[in-house]
Amino acid sequence: MEQVKGRGKKGLGTVYPITQNGQPAWRASKSLTLKDADSGLSRRVRITGTGPTQTIARQRLQENLEKRKDGLENSDRAARARKTLYKDWFYIWHSEVSPERVSDVVRLKYKRFGEMYLLPYIGNIHVEDLDTEDLRKLVDFTWPQITKPDGTPRLSQSARINVYKVLQMSLREAVRTKRIHITHNPLDGVKPPRREKQILSLGDKIGKTKGLIKWMVDNDHPDYCRFLFQWLGLRRSERLGLQWSSIKNLNGKNPKLVISTQLARYADGRGYYLKKPKTSSSIREIPLSEPFLSALREWKKKQDEYKASARWKTQEQFADLIFLSPTGGLITQNQDNEDWRKLLIDYTGTDDTKWRGHHNRHICATLLAQNGVKESVAKKILGHASEAMTSYYTAVTTESLREPLENYGLVLTERVRR
Repeated sequence: MEQVKGRGKKGLGTVYPITQNGQPAWRASKSLTLKDADSGLSRRVRITGTGPTQTIARQRLQENLEKRKDGLENSDRAARARKTLYKDWFYIWHSEVSPERVSDVVRLKYKRFGEMYLLPYIGNIHVEDLDTEDLRKLVDFTWPQITKPDGTPRLSQSARINVYKVLQMSLREAVRTKRIHITHNPLDGVKPPRREKQILSLGDKIGKTKGLIKWMVDNDHPDYCRFLFQWLGLRRSERLGLQWSSIKNLNGKNPKLVISTQLARYADGRGYYLKKPKTSSSIREIPLSEPFLSALREWKKKQDEYKASARWKTQEQFADLIFLSPTGGLITQNQDNEDWRKLLIDYTGTDDTKWRGHHNRHICATLLAQNGVKESVAKKILGHASEAMTSYYTAVTTESLREPLENYGLVLTERVRR
C-alpha cells in the first residue's frame, strides 16, 4: 500500500486510505462551494474519487469535479483575504496562552506539537474552511501513520491525545474570539484518540515495589531517600524541587512536609528554576511518617557530610534543595529518569523501560485505596484536582492524614526499617 501523504498538492484536496468491499483502497476528496444558478445561494459540498491507488483516486476526483464544474466555484479573493490561515492563528493563539495557566515547559510543548503535527498538514488551510471530516482523517489516519526511520510509530496514543488537545484548545479559542469568523469548533465532531489502559500493567509493578524498596535498604543504596519519596505520591518535579525549608519539625513532634515548589526548565532551555505549582490543590501539607521520616533524617546527615567536603559546590538558588548530588550538583528530570533506569537494571537485571518513575505515583494511589484511605484524603495527599470531584475537597486537616500515611508506610515496606 502506498504511504499516506496527508494533504497533497495545493488544490488537489485530501487523500486517505479506506476499505472498499473488504479491500484496501484510497479516497480523494475536496470541499468546494456549490452555487445555485437560479437562487444565487451557495453551500459547501464534498466531491470524492475512489481508487486502488492515490493516483487513481485523484484522477477520479478530478473527473467528478469536471462533471460538476458548472455549479462549482472557489471562494472569491475578497472572501479569502478576510480569512485566517490556521498557521497564522496558531501562533496568535500560542502567544496569548496565559503564563498563569501553563508553565514555560508546557508552552514549549504546545509549540512543538503544533509545528510538528498540525502546521505541516492543516497550516495552509483557512480556519474558516477546516471541516470535521478533514480533521477526522488527520486524527484517525495521518497521525497514526507518521513513523520513525525504523518504521515504528512516532506518536504514541498518549502523544496523539496531547496533540489533539492542542488542536482543540486553539480551535475553541478561535470560536470564542471575535477575530475569527466561525461559530462552531469543527473538531467537536472528531473523537479524541483512545487512551492506553495501564491498569493491568500496574499489578506486576505493585508486586515488585516492596521487594525493590527492601533491596535498596539492604544494599544501602545512595538514592534510597530520593526514590522512596516517589511512593509518597509526589510528582517528579515536586520531588526534585523539595527544599529543607519546606520540612517542619523534622526532629520534633508532628513532622510535616510542605509541597509548594517544583523544579522547572526555562522554555528557551537556558537553565532551571524553582516555580510554584499551577494549581492550588498541588500546594499541600502532609505529615511525615515512616519509612519516609527515617529516610529523610538519615539523608540529612549524609548531605551535611557532603557539604563539609571541599568538593561541594552548588548554585545559590538551589542550595536549599533536599535532593542534590554528592557534590552539590542539580539533579534534573532527565538525570532522575536515568538514575531510576539504572536502579531497575541493578535490581531486576533487565532494562525495564515500561516501569517509569511516574507509575509509582499511581501505585501510591492504588495502595492508598486498597488500604481503605478515603478518596478525599488520597486526593489531598496526591494533590489531585478535578472539577468532577469538587465535592471531595472538604476541610481535611493535616493531622487527619497522619494515621492513613503511617498505615500506608507499614504496608509499603512490610515494616522494613533501616
